[in-house]
Amino acid sequence: MAIAFPQPEDSTHVVVTGFRTLAGSGDFSRHVHVDRAQLMYAARGLMHVATPAGRWILPPGRALWIAAQTEHSLEVNRPAELEILHFGVRTPRLPDWDGCAVVNVTPLVRYLIEACMGMDDAYALDTAEARRIGVLFDEVSTMSRAPVNLPSPRDTRAVRVAQIVMDDIASRSPLNQLARDAGASERTIERLFSAETGMSFGAWRARARMVVALERLAAGESVQATSFAVGYENPSSFIANFRTTFGATPGTYFNQ
Repeated sequence: MAIAFPQPEDSTHVVVTGFRTLAGSGDFSRHVHVDRAQLMYAARGLMHVATPAGRWILPPGRALWIAAQTEHSLEVNRPAELEILHFGVRTPRLPDWDGCAVVNVTPLVRYLIEACMGMDDAYALDTAEARRIGVLFDEVSTMSRAPVNLPSPRDTRAVRVAQIVMDDIASRSPLNQLARDAGASERTIERLFSAETGMSFGAWRARARMVVALERLAAGESVQATSFAVGYENPSSFIANFRTTFGATPGTYFNQ
């Protein structure tokens, strides 16, 4: 489904819409914003985003950029408070990003998002509002991306392996066994994951475990229970790998 927003007739104006929503369990079917980019900030809760290229999760305190023309669907499994800004594709200094990206939000960007929420839908380019948007774009463009996406392979054999892993994320089944179950050789699966996800199978599996761990921690599960649920033999190893991946321990990640 394609969603288009009316653009102002005066080309010296662009449109920004912002709203705050408190959502319970629900999902939004796959759609496309043909003329808008989106910036979503998760003030509370956790959201899932899916595109043909893969899956993202949006943890609290982070922001998700969705470029115009990006087909995506959204899913919220528990109450989540989101601040969402839409930017017309003609907005000056719009980040030149394709697809989706989750970024770690600094206090300055958090303040700018909050300030933009109260803006009028249309504004002239030579105004304080336009300069505020420009600073927001400059800051977002330089922020570090959070490794919370899980790229999707396309070949049916690699897709089968990925599904087996996700169905039993704690399993330590070796790749040769997984490949055999998918009707392929270990070498073929390694090649497919590298070519189609940009990651080795081992790196993809490690990322999958971290993504699932974030979801469980956001739901309130303990660090110990989460570590065992995603296949770690002890919480210490899990905490060390979590810190390496996300730059913070599980106990501090959601408070940043």
